[in-house]
Amino acid sequence: MLTPVLTNVEEAVSEIKPGSTVGIGSILNSSRPMAFVREIVRREIGDLHIVGLASGLEVDMLIAAGLVRRVSTPTVSAEGLRPIAPAFQAAVQYGEIEVWECDEEMILAALQTLDLDVALCHVSRADIYGNVQPQSSDLGNRAMARAAKRVFCSSDRIVGSHEIRSEAGLAPIARVDNVVHAPFGAHPFASPGRYIQDVQFLRDYLEACENWTATGNRWGLDDFFDRWISGPAGHFAYLSQVGPAALYGLEEGLNMPGASAA
Repeated sequence: MLTPVLTNVEEAVSEIKPGSTVGIGSILNSSRPMAFVREIVRREIGDLHIVGLASGLEVDMLIAAGLVRRVSTPTVSAEGLRPIAPAFQAAVQYGEIEVWECDEEMILAALQTLDLDVALCHVSRADIYGNVQPQSSDLGNRAMARAAKRVFCSSDRIVGSHEIRSEAGLAPIARVDNVVHAPFGAHPFASPGRYIQDVQFLRDYLEACENWTATGNRWGLDDFFDRWISGPAGHFAYLSQVGPAALYGLEEGLNMPGASAA
C-alpha cells in the first residue's frame, strides 16, 4: 500500500539544518522552489552550501539574506534582466562567499560527490504519494533529485494518481520524500504549463538589491524582504500579499501572442 508523503512547507523546511548542502532544482527563471526558499529565509537557516545547474535570483536572495557560505553552480544570473545577480556579484567581489567556478558539464559530473543533504524542486503537478511530473524535460530538477539524500518537491496542483498515470510520457522525478501543495509556488518565477515569470517583481528586487550593493544602505532591500520574503507568515499569506489579480494575470494562456481581455 502506498504511503502519502504530503506535508506542508514549514514541516519540510524544518528538516533542513544550518550548514546543509542544498541542491536547488530547475534552471534560471523557471520552476524555482520559492515557497521553500522563503521559508528558509524566515527561519534564518544559514551557513548553506547551495548547488545548482544554472542558478537565478532565488540563490541571490539567499545570499542577500546572509545565509550562504558556498555556491557551486555555473552561473547566478537574472535571465534576460541581468547577466550576473547583484548580491552574488558583491559577495564574490568582497570574498564573503566561497564559489566553485565550473560549467554545466562539470557540475553534473560532480553532483554525486557534493553530498547533497536535500534537493528542493518545484513542478506543476503531483499526487500525494510523491509522484511528481514536470511539464518539461527539467534536467535541473532530475539531476538534483538523483544526487540528494532527501528530495522535497512543491507543486502548483495536487492531482489524483490516475491523472499522473494518464500522462506516463511525462517522466516523474524519482525518490520524492515530501510533497507540498504550493499554488504559484515558483512565483515570481515561471512554472511551465501554468504561469509566466513576474518580471516587475524581479525588477523590484533587482532595484532594491543593486541600491544596497552600490551604496551600502540596506533599507530598500530590507523593506523588500520584510514585505515579500520574511514578513508573510507562510506561503498562503504570501499569496494573499501578492494578490489574486496579480497572480492569475500571469497565467500562460493570458500571456500568449494575441491574447487580450474581452
